Amino acid sequence: MSSHDPESHLDQPLQRGSSSRRFLLYRTFVSSRRRQAREGQIYMTYRGTTRSMKRSRSAGELFRIFLSMLGRRRWTITVALGLLTVGTVLGLLPPAATKLVIDYAFTDTALPPSLGRWLPDAWNPDGDPRRLLLIIACVLVVVAFASVLCSLCSRWQATKASRIIAVSVRKRVFEHAVRLPLDRVGELRSGGVASLLREDAGGIADLVFGLLYNPWRAVIQLVGIFIILAFTDWRLLLGAFCILPMVWYTHRIWINRIRPLYRDIRVQRSNIDAHATEVFSGMRVVRAFGRSRTESGRFTSGNHMLARQEIHAWWWSRITETIWALAIPLASAGLLFYGGLQVLDGVITVGDLVMFLTYLLLLLGPIETLASSATSFQTNLAGLDRVMDLLEEQRELPDPADAVSLDRAAIAGRLEVDGVSFSYPSSSQPVLSGVSFHA
Repeated sequence: MSSHDPESHLDQPLQRGSSSRRFLLYRTFVSSRRRQAREGQIYMTYRGTTRSMKRSRSAGELFRIFLSMLGRRRWTITVALGLLTVGTVLGLLPPAATKLVIDYAFTDTALPPSLGRWLPDAWNPDGDPRRLLLIIACVLVVVAFASVLCSLCSRWQATKASRIIAVSVRKRVFEHAVRLPLDRVGELRSGGVASLLREDAGGIADLVFGLLYNPWRAVIQLVGIFIILAFTDWRLLLGAFCILPMVWYTHRIWINRIRPLYRDIRVQRSNIDAHATEVFSGMRVVRAFGRSRTESGRFTSGNHMLARQEIHAWWWSRITETIWALAIPLASAGLLFYGGLQVLDGVITVGDLVMFLTYLLLLLGPIETLASSATSFQTNLAGLDRVMDLLEEQRELPDPADAVSLDRAAIAGRLEVDGVSFSYPSSSQPVLSGVSFHA
């Protein structure tokens, strides 16, 4: 990025001039931002500004630091992950019911002994397809309720732990920041201590989901689906693997290219609303200085810029949707054709094919989750690194390790200050020199 390029689409070069000129500068900024993000140098905040992703600690070290920050909440998160595992496994069972319905209930075929021995004697369908359908429906209802209950309890435990961690980390950062040297406090104030507390410290709590909860659920789903598909037909599974790179790539395009554009749109819309509010709140001043036409033109130019940004994001969204609209049906048609041949040859049953295609669609969800988590937890790890840098800074007048607490009622004495001098770090001229007094 050259010295003349804006570092944020909130900078002045992108807020003045005609909408066409501003949009050209905006596209230059987006290209530069994307290049730096690809090189791992920056990421974009929710307000559209960019922040550094460079870390002074390794990912493994940051992960250990994060685990140490969990403290007493480790057990809560462990319970949440255990409940999540049970709920996720139960959620993978309903699609398998399609095979039982198609291959046994619809064809009036008796259940194989390997499945029949799991049913109590009172539930034995005895070759009655209606009775078998009723049993399958009842089991699905019970499994669905159990899965939802486990997932809800798990989510509640993880959410509660993450909010407690957020409060704890923000409190720790705030208490440390207010005891830093005054010149450092001034730097933090000008650099945005609110951003450090809100985005970086808050992002550490989000690691509960971005680093643990969501990836764990996605991995359980992937492993479970792969096992089921492998037992169904390993040849079909190999064909399904061809879809996975396309799913990963298109979702990464959405994360890295399209989602930042929508963030920019949201910020631009907020700027337009803020400008309109400011103009109407100071309407007397606007009219007194004859600025009505100027402010109207600025408002119109901002809306033109917003329209250009929305059209730009619309085109990129349509490209991604077109890829999905073409690739997924083509891949499904290929698998359906090959699977149909396998059915005709008697290698697999119709129920196996329907179950395979159902699980194949379920496979897309965890892949999207992993692709999204791969980006979110990297940005949050960078925030954790910056928070640790701040916490490792030396406090002003830190308490010594052997400090003694004094009881005012049990002591007597006086305070003596002898030859105290003070100067700011950026200046060699002392502000105070040779101050002495007794109290």
